[in-house]
Formats: sequence, C-alpha cells, structure tokens
Amino acid sequence: MESLSALVSRTQSGDKQAENELFERLRPFVSTIARSSDFVPFNGGGDADGSDLTQATLLRVAKSIPEYRGSRDPQFKAWIRQILCHQAIDLVRRNSPALSLDQSADGDLLRNQLAADGSTPSGQFMRGEQAVRLLEMLEKLPDDQQRAVRWRYLDGLPIQEVARRLGNRTEGAAVQLIRRGVSRLGRLLTGQG
Repeated sequence: MESLSALVSRTQSGDKQAENELFERLRPFVSTIARSSDFVPFNGGGDADGSDLTQATLLRVAKSIPEYRGSRDPQFKAWIRQILCHQAIDLVRRNSPALSLDQSADGDLLRNQLAADGSTPSGQFMRGEQAVRLLEMLEKLPDDQQRAVRWRYLDGLPIQEVARRLGNRTEGAAVQLIRRGVSRLGRLLTGQG
C-alpha cells in the first residue's frame, strides 16, 4: 500500500487518481477522530456522528494540500488533526451565535463542555491518542483485513454488506477475515505483532 506521503506528493502534482485514493483513505481516519468523545461536544451540536466535522475537515484539507510541506506520514496525520481541531472550533462558533469571542477566548465553552461529559482534558487527549494509534495500526493490516475491519467497526456496516464489498464473499469468510484482522490489531497494539 502506498504511503500517505507519496499520495500527498502525487496529489500536489495534480494526479487525480492519487487524490481520490488519498481522500478515500483519509475519510475513515478523520471520521473516527471526529466521532470520538474528544470531539462530540464540539461537532456542531446535533451532529452526533461527526459527519459535518468530517466533511468540513476534508474540504479544508483539499483546499490546503497544495501548501502542505511535510514529508512523512506522522507529520501529515498531525497536520490533519490540527485542521480537524480548527474546524471543530469553527463549527462551535458557527452553531453558537450567542457565543462572544471573549467567552471563547477565556475557555468558558470548553470548560462547560468538559464538565457536561464528565471527562478531563487529559482523559480526552488519551482517548484521542488511542484512536489515532488504533488507526495507525489498522493501516499495517493486509488490505482485505483492513477494509473488512474498517467497514465493520468504523463504518458500522453489517456482515452481509462487508461480505458483498469484499467481492461477494460468504458471510463466514468475511467474519473470519474480520477476526484475523482484529486479532492482528490486538497483537500490534500490545507490541506482539
């Protein structure tokens, strides 16, 4: 599988196929982070699945990718997370017309949101980092296992649809592929893989 950095470079050179592949790979990464408990309070209120935040982030990435200057996948992912954070703040501002800049600047909104979900900033940070690590390990799985696990657990597709998307495999074959993928993910996450 081609690295994200290579896809970025090809996209910056005008390769539309690379651009399509890059954004197909970015969507689950961004969506998972946007749906995480770190961003649920900031994703636009009624947008519990984070789709508005995901879309806003991907649009900003598409507009900004010509200016991106990093050369490694971790740099690119950090850049994506930074854009996602900025988009979350923008969504809050757009969806909270009564919010003044003073309130936003002194952190009242952030404190209220943290108090509402009962978590701490460090706890939210750790969950976000765990989600990012999981996505990074997911990319190390063989293609079929990666797609099957993504479709089942990140996109929430039923087994029947996963089997169909895998080239009309049987449901049993899809389940085995998912099990092998999840097992390998566990080994990778614990350093045994």
